[in-house]
Amino acid sequence: MTEKQITAEINKDGRILIPSLFRKALNLKEGEKVLILLQEREIRVVPLKEAVKKAQGIFRSFVPEGKSLSEELIKERHEEAKKEKL
Repeated sequence: MTEKQITAEINKDGRILIPSLFRKALNLKEGEKVLILLQEREIRVVPLKEAVKKAQGIFRSFVPEGKSLSEELIKERHEEAKKEKL
């Protein structure tokens, strides 16, 4: 996406309207959640679903292919529960 700039105004409640051009570019719909980041005196607005995908990708890089961390965790919990019964 090419860089775009639009001037916006902060209203008395501290709100800023995200211009429709930007909402369309980010595929944001009414009621959707966004992540607001403050980085080096700049505010970034990121669709929450995109931030989650990015985080999942980062964590996925630490998991060996073909492994399911949730399945391993459940297996460990079952083993711990068996030991507690003894």
